[in-house]
Amino acid sequence: MISGKVVGVEDGDSITLLTDNDIQIKVRLEGIDCPEKKQDFGNVAKQFTSDLVFSQIVSLQKTGQDRFGRTLGFIYLPDGTNLNEELLKAGLAWHFVKYNKSSRLAQLETDARLNRLGLWQLSTAVAPWDFRKRKIWVEECWKGISSIFFLLKRTSKLHDYADLVKNLQEFPNDSGFIETLK
Repeated sequence: MISGKVVGVEDGDSITLLTDNDIQIKVRLEGIDCPEKKQDFGNVAKQFTSDLVFSQIVSLQKTGQDRFGRTLGFIYLPDGTNLNEELLKAGLAWHFVKYNKSSRLAQLETDARLNRLGLWQLSTAVAPWDFRKRKIWVEECWKGISSIFFLLKRTSKLHDYADLVKNLQEFPNDSGFIETLK
């Protein structure tokens, strides 16, 4: 176990610890995935984590390292409370079954779903891994659309850019990228 003070909360499932010998450790909570900041309940999850651990001395049970170089692990509060589990119990995280097969974490998510806690109040809850994929897809589409508009504007084939943007608003806009055209 590694002990340290929580000096940063990046989001619901990522914190920064400062050890006694002044080493900062970026920690990604093992086995869970909280909503992204721009998702429903993303800021709620971040605030929940902050309320429980910010400026607290906690213990880290290291389980590995993720592809971004962050330390993976379970965070324990001074009273032994497991932060990872508390986020699941509150309905503020998904069990990240792709990387963790814990039946306990799976059951905590199931219980929160059944009790419609946190994000499970929503019928449209989108898993963060799906949200990230969708965001990348939208960004790639936007790059293509931007290139087309640029070429059309340059070649004077597009006479009224404002009218085109207005007409595009008839298309589904669940990703919000048409708003960036205005």
